[in-house]
Amino acid sequence: MKILFICLLLTPAAAMSDTVLGYTLEYQGHFYSITVNDNGAVLRSGDETIYMGKSCDVITDKGEEGSWSWSNAGFSIELPDRVMAFGRTDAPVKNGGRCGI
Repeated sequence: MKILFICLLLTPAAAMSDTVLGYTLEYQGHFYSITVNDNGAVLRSGDETIYMGKSCDVITDKGEEGSWSWSNAGFSIELPDRVMAFGRTDAPVKNGGRCGI
């Protein structure tokens, strides 16, 4: 019990401010859970992790780099080999309205 308590005290504050959103996103049969943090958002599926930054940047766990943008119709993630569109969904990253199409 004492070891667990010490570990919690040493955990960075940013890690403790992560918020898991209560819904998933679907793209071509892959379902992504969403975690929002101080730097943007993380989308995780069984075989891929996508990091969406507050400055409209995207990087995947496979090293792909791209960007994301939003409009009234939803948001999209543009990577070198695909564009992932999530219609009728607010972008999980809150950055004061930047990244508009």
